[in-house]
Amino acid sequence: MRGNVTYLTLAHVEAIHRRALEQDGGDLGIYPGGEGKIEAALMRPQNAAYYQGAGFFKQSAALFHGLITAHAYVDGNKRVAVVGMIVFLAMNGYQFKCSQDDLFQFIVACCEHENTKGLPMTDVYRFCRQTISPLRLGRVRRYIRNLQRW
Repeated sequence: MRGNVTYLTLAHVEAIHRRALEQDGGDLGIYPGGEGKIEAALMRPQNAAYYQGAGFFKQSAALFHGLITAHAYVDGNKRVAVVGMIVFLAMNGYQFKCSQDDLFQFIVACCEHENTKGLPMTDVYRFCRQTISPLRLGRVRRYIRNLQRW
């Protein structure tokens, strides 16, 4: 699937960050070097595809792991990681197929490991493999309409 994946850009992530903080509050600041950390996180799925032949689930895990451990923003890092992942999945015709509680527990697990640079990549990959599923065509159209509102 390497050639068919649509990747997030820095503009996507900046818009997600801005919107998340407008909606839920927080400081719009970015730490020195933060933009570079976001760009590096955004390149992880492409690097995994190119150098490791990673499929979509591993690319998704690489993106999420990169975003959740980047800590580029003063506020909203976890929100950016989660929403960025949801947008990335929708752009490629996929969705999380888990409850909000399961997703929340996964984020909590990631946060508990922040001092060790996040949950191990193998655990992130396992979660992605178990919870990502294709969107049905009607849902794809709805997702696209909702994304366009952003």
